[in-house]
Amino acid sequence: MSDARISELEHSAWSMFSFMGRGPGASMLDTPTRLVIETPVARPPYNGVWRFYDEGDRPLREQAASLLAPMNERGVTPIWTVHPTTHPGIRDELTALGLVCAEELYGMAADLADIPPPDEVPDGVRVVELTADDSHFWLELVSWRYGLGEESSEYLLEAYRSSIGERTRGWVALVDG
Repeated sequence: MSDARISELEHSAWSMFSFMGRGPGASMLDTPTRLVIETPVARPPYNGVWRFYDEGDRPLREQAASLLAPMNERGVTPIWTVHPTTHPGIRDELTALGLVCAEELYGMAADLADIPPPDEVPDGVRVVELTADDSHFWLELVSWRYGLGEESSEYLLEAYRSSIGERTRGWVALVDG
């Protein structure tokens, strides 16, 4: 994959997940070398480092520890996304700080104009583009996916509503309603 495609995938991921830093009670550090999001939701992936580039001002471990410290002090479970252009030494430093690789995310890239629409969908299936009014579909999905309870719902709904349509598009497939 070309460097340009990798850059597009990274920027897309950062843009997609940055909505979390816009919800009530959330904060976001967004600089050319950092995208760090903290939210009131204690479970992953709602607090973490999404973009990290070595600023070269101190060892990698110190840079990582300083970004994780506020989350550790709050007692939330942080995530750290290691992307293709991240300094390769950061994995060892994160391991030394107690983080483990929990999941690998894969990206796909295609020109949307080259993707034909599906000819048909099975009976009883309807694909719907989400709007702010469809927040209940999204909330149900992410609450199930990340094991979140109702205490997270208000934050999640506000974050969703602040981003859907503006920066983010989403679809759900409904089966028999």
